[in-house]
Amino acid sequence: MGLTRREFLGTSAGVGAEVVTAGMWRASAAVASPGDEQVVAAPAGEWMSNTPASAYRAYRSKASKTANATTWVQIDLGESQAIDLVKVYPANEKGFPGRDEHYAGEGFPVRFKIECCDDAGFHHPVLIASQTESDYPNPKGHIQQFTVKGVAGRYVRLTATRLMQVAGEGRTEGGYYLAVGKIDVYSRGREIAALCPVTVDATYGNDNDGAQVTRPARPGGETTFMDHPENVTDPSAWKPPVPKARVPLTGVTLEGGVFQTALENNILYLLNSYSVDDLLRQFRG
Repeated sequence: MGLTRREFLGTSAGVGAEVVTAGMWRASAAVASPGDEQVVAAPAGEWMSNTPASAYRAYRSKASKTANATTWVQIDLGESQAIDLVKVYPANEKGFPGRDEHYAGEGFPVRFKIECCDDAGFHHPVLIASQTESDYPNPKGHIQQFTVKGVAGRYVRLTATRLMQVAGEGRTEGGYYLAVGKIDVYSRGREIAALCPVTVDATYGNDNDGAQVTRPARPGGETTFMDHPENVTDPSAWKPPVPKARVPLTGVTLEGGVFQTALENNILYLLNSYSVDDLLRQFRG
């Protein structure tokens, strides 16, 4: 059996460790492996992918000076249709490495309700979901789903009755406001809200961004973490690659020149950027 990646990295990192202990190169003491309890697990379920591009920006209402302000967004489906599921996508569009988790979910309504109705004025609405009596936990990047049975309507409205406080940064102003990445409405398993007209309330609604509520899904999808076993090729059908050149695993000696310089620079970069534990972490059981 040939050399595995685990064996190769184990022996390579072992050599690197010997080099460090020999004093030829020294890894930075400030760079250390986090403990296992500090490693953040990948989010489960549907997680809203970061959307820094302006075409896929979130809808944001105008800012309020108080949390107890009411603002809404309303989708016109064109005709009365059966509704079995509403998806509300949290805003997640600030792209700061290592900090995005602090921004996912910003502006998600603290208290809200989702209703449908056959008249635009919502004189006789039918409730789809209600979270107006207690605070809704910040979903961060988790896409929220609200299922319902036996409900139909032409208009779907999300009304926020308590807003989240968000600090101003970049193109957003500080204060309390409603922010959602987009809203999907499903009828008999089919998404029907894409590109439908959107109206907003006159006080805090943001007409300029209303269309973002029903923007089409991005070509690559809206989620970052997905589990699609149907896309995995059956191992019995795997075919090994046919190399056009064989790479020697032993008997190679470098005696100066550009290749040795490049190798030494790479070793220095790795050992000064990561500890041996960092290099081996993903290969340890």
